[in-house]
Amino acid sequence: MRRRITAVNIESTSARFITVDGKRVSRWGDAPLPPGLVKDTLVSNAPALGHHLHDFFAAAGVPRNNIVAGLPGLRSVSRIVALPRLRRSRINEAVRWEARREMRMRLGDLHLSWQIIDEQGPECRVFLLATPTSLQDTLTQALKEADVRPNAMYLKPLALARMVNRPRAVIMDLESDTNSIIVVDAGIPQIMHTMVIRQESFHMEDRIGRMTEDLERTLRFFAGAHPDSTLESSAPFYLTGGLSCSPEVPELMQKLLRRQVEVPRSILEHAPDFPVAKFAANLGLALTACSPRRQRISACRARAN
Repeated sequence: MRRRITAVNIESTSARFITVDGKRVSRWGDAPLPPGLVKDTLVSNAPALGHHLHDFFAAAGVPRNNIVAGLPGLRSVSRIVALPRLRRSRINEAVRWEARREMRMRLGDLHLSWQIIDEQGPECRVFLLATPTSLQDTLTQALKEADVRPNAMYLKPLALARMVNRPRAVIMDLESDTNSIIVVDAGIPQIMHTMVIRQESFHMEDRIGRMTEDLERTLRFFAGAHPDSTLESSAPFYLTGGLSCSPEVPELMQKLLRRQVEVPRSILEHAPDFPVAKFAANLGLALTACSPRRQRISACRARAN
């Protein structure tokens, strides 16, 4: 029997879902959200959002089981750290200690996630991710109000990197109120940067100009930290997000960057009219949920001091 997975991604102005049966996107949909339920990608009214999602899922026939949900990238911090090679029973303790030392975050509770990305000699390199518990807790509350209990939650920037599925890539995600940049090198998201944009202050051309300026600064920072890297000249540049569906956006982006910008291709089968760029995060969430467990990040919880 083919496995069915539904991936849900909630933006400030819309909720999106796809249902994947086996290796094919069998259903997709999105619905606008009333103002105020989600602000700057963060859930601000969980009960009201939950009731709205309940009605949307019921009308669209969204399955309520095998759900994977996306978390916004705002206020999340990632690091790549070196740790001694330890037994699995001790790695959580080492991750918590390194997070307190490396990130210096004064947050209250953190959700910490980690994945070993390289093991050589006496050390291992670990991808470490910290997200405020409020991001997950408020979204969990809203989904519970909608009678949905997700099997897993994954960070949207990581889902986009998984969807692109390239060892080196630069991803630009444009939504109604956020610009996000993800830089992938050696198969690892090295930079994940999300910026809130006050949409009433920008025309489309201004938005694209802001994104290209932020991208140029990000790439300069990356080049300074990795002087031997040829990422900027050799990596493909991808465009995703709800605003990328406007025909003028790729053209403006290419004009300002003076290089090829493309929409990523999905390895999942889909109908010809399926908007891949708009649902790229959902695709990445579904692919992450389908990946072998050893390729996913593990989770632990730590209290920041």
